[in-house]
Amino acid sequence: MYNKEFAEIYAEYNWDFFLNEVFKNLMIYFATNNISINNHLDIACGLGTLCNRFYENGINTEGIDLSPYMIDIAKNRYPNINFETLGMADFYLDKKYDLITCTGDSINHLLTVEEIKKACLNVYNHLEQDGLFIFDIFDTNQLVTDEQIIYEREDKIKIYYHLTSKNNKLNLNIIVTKDDIKTHEENVSELIINSTDLTNILRDVGFNIIRCSDNICNENQILDKKLYFICQKN
Repeated sequence: MYNKEFAEIYAEYNWDFFLNEVFKNLMIYFATNNISINNHLDIACGLGTLCNRFYENGINTEGIDLSPYMIDIAKNRYPNINFETLGMADFYLDKKYDLITCTGDSINHLLTVEEIKKACLNVYNHLEQDGLFIFDIFDTNQLVTDEQIIYEREDKIKIYYHLTSKNNKLNLNIIVTKDDIKTHEENVSELIINSTDLTNILRDVGFNIIRCSDNICNENQILDKKLYFICQKN
């Protein structure tokens, strides 16, 4: 769970910028496949950016996140949207949705296979019949560890990512600098799970896998090394 300082850094440096692109591609996918979405839930919603894009387009939307600090920021930014502090593996909301999303490799933040199974079953139970679950994970076939990636912005902010692996776990070390002075450092643990094992979990729960690809609708990705799953409740 992200602490208060990290949530504030996340918000200040706009790390969820890629979600606007995700939303655009989701809308293209829905239009191309004649899919109508009325009710949406974003799990591990972070700052609520994706929810807000759905709201701006007239779609009922809600968000949940395990971090109360992320939820506080989301509520302040988007007071017309319902946000709750709940975890992916054990949330209960007395309603069902046409679409549930989970972006930013948040599924990988569940650190055991059992937690992932619980989360997938939980999502399944919160979907309408034929409802969609769309999410992304790290693509383990492309994942390169022990290599530093530097994301440099125009405002003299640099973000250094260093990924290491041990015992089927990833550790993502994140260092933020401004004018080459370190302003924040964070370590995030994630589970390594391959697409085959995850596909088996989803099918065991009852999902039909419509698409498993490095994109949503053949677009070029802002963030690479991702796999997108589009699943439908049978």
